Amino acid sequence: MLTRIQPHISSNSVERFAQYLSTPQHAFEGARAHHLQFTSLIVIPSLTYPSAPIATISPTHISDLLNTRLLHPILLTQAFLPLLTSPPTHHHHHPHPQPPAPKVLLLTPAIIPSLNPPFHAPESTISAALTAFAASLSSELRPLGVPVTHFQLGAFDTSSLHPKNQLATLSGHSAETRAWAYGAREAYGKNFIRAAGSSLAGAEKGSNLRELHNAVFDEMAKTGRRAGGTVRVGQGASLYSLVGAWAPRGLVGWMMGIRRVERVGEWSQSSNGGSEAGVEGSGESEYISVNPGVDVEK
Repeated sequence: MLTRIQPHISSNSVERFAQYLSTPQHAFEGARAHHLQFTSLIVIPSLTYPSAPIATISPTHISDLLNTRLLHPILLTQAFLPLLTSPPTHHHHHPHPQPPAPKVLLLTPAIIPSLNPPFHAPESTISAALTAFAASLSSELRPLGVPVTHFQLGAFDTSSLHPKNQLATLSGHSAETRAWAYGAREAYGKNFIRAAGSSLAGAEKGSNLRELHNAVFDEMAKTGRRAGGTVRVGQGASLYSLVGAWAPRGLVGWMMGIRRVERVGEWSQSSNGGSEAGVEGSGESEYISVNPGVDVEK
């Protein structure tokens, strides 16, 4: 049985879930009682991220991204740790042997975090943090016999679920750049449009989603030392991790059409809501006060 848990979860919810597992269940009236097994905790943060220059993302939007993409998965896993590490319940008259300890499966994108291309700072940053979280969690739970598997996902064919209109997408990117401050448009506009066009032009249909389905259930079925570790699945997951590790940093940007920009004029934060409008579309601006008179070398 697969159960979808909301990111806002309390200890009482986990306790009710544990009680549900320990209570005999009946498939239908008159059927023999059985107990459900907690096989795996599958944590899937949102796989969609905004693409924009760092200078145009508002502090509010950055905070929202960190909360929904990074903090929620960590808190969700933390809430289930007592249940994951508790000894299995011995059911009397149970015809089957006791199941192995539950597993933790964390799914994150792999291509963008491997390449760290321009205009994808939120996805690169949050995915890197989740990778570090998975590694630390695995080290903590390994002595307790709880495997942690980090799935690094490549490209999958979701055209049947989300058909995309490339012209409409490029038009949306152009409209987004017009909402930026004048200096931001001069500094990043052309490269941003080139990079967006390059990613759309080079996009190919990814792997069939059945590959992900099979990989997840194969990992859930593993036992002993074979369980846990890193699993790369989907088109480009392994290739781009190799490219990101060995290719020169400037090569990725050059392939995306990033070109040198001449010095720009003074930024006008009041133009179209400043950088605040870049992602949020809000007319309000947020500023970080910096005291230029502080001498940090004293």
